[in-house]
Amino acid sequence: MPTHQHEGLVELFKSRPQLATWFLTEIFDVPLPDFQEIHTEPCDFTDIGPKEFRGDVALALKDPSGKELAGISVEVQLGRDDTRSFAWPVYVATLRARLSCPAYLLVIAPQANIAQWCRRPIKLGHPGLVLHPLVLGPELIPQLTDPAEAVAEPERAVLSGMAHGDGPNAEVVLRAVLAGLSKTDDERRALYTDLVATGLSLAGQHRLEEIMATTYKYQSNFARRYVEQGRAQGEAEMLLTMLQTFGVTVTDAAQDRITACTDVEQLQRWAGQAKEITSADELFV
Repeated sequence: MPTHQHEGLVELFKSRPQLATWFLTEIFDVPLPDFQEIHTEPCDFTDIGPKEFRGDVALALKDPSGKELAGISVEVQLGRDDTRSFAWPVYVATLRARLSCPAYLLVIAPQANIAQWCRRPIKLGHPGLVLHPLVLGPELIPQLTDPAEAVAEPERAVLSGMAHGDGPNAEVVLRAVLAGLSKTDDERRALYTDLVATGLSLAGQHRLEEIMATTYKYQSNFARRYVEQGRAQGEAEMLLTMLQTFGVTVTDAAQDRITACTDVEQLQRWAGQAKEITSADELFV
């Protein structure tokens, strides 16, 4: 089931399709043709067979006459999934056939280890046919520290915040993110702030909350958790969000135990183990 983080990243590229072309040209040196228009395409890649393949975001680049020049399949990957080696070639081939032009695969992987896994060449079997995914991991996302640039490119600022909000320049990066989001509409501001928050460590989340307390209007679910609810309850909800993001199984009993905990330090210790477990029950051993 898609997570909040997955759906948030998908919406990021749907809201700002030019984000995909910027990363392809600036980070991966892909020589895209000059285009006049870019828009989303249907993500149902079932043109070539009965099995259903549904991607995250498909984009078409067009010239002034409306002719398709290139296609981009954007995929968000938060964990290892061996079925991707079969689905991704379908997405690229189907988009290429549908638009009758070159097509590219851009994979967004916020976690460095998953990004490395996604970069594995996909051998199709036929001699010479190998798909090399273009994978945008956190190390390839530029730090955006200029508030004016963040206002102009809020979606790129969000990715910068997710990638560098725990780094040595975290304070400057997060302030730039919030400056950029201050000029977006309320719905996107809430979604994007939550997206940045779920990508940070607990220390990073607290730093973001502190900055928001003095410089930013509380519009997101993330901020309201700290302002409108008790600290422990906010920590518990953030822990549950982290477990969901990392694909950890959470039973009803485990969820009840986490939400009933009023010890902030205990909740933080559990959060520190979130990446290392497969079931939330392991927290209580």
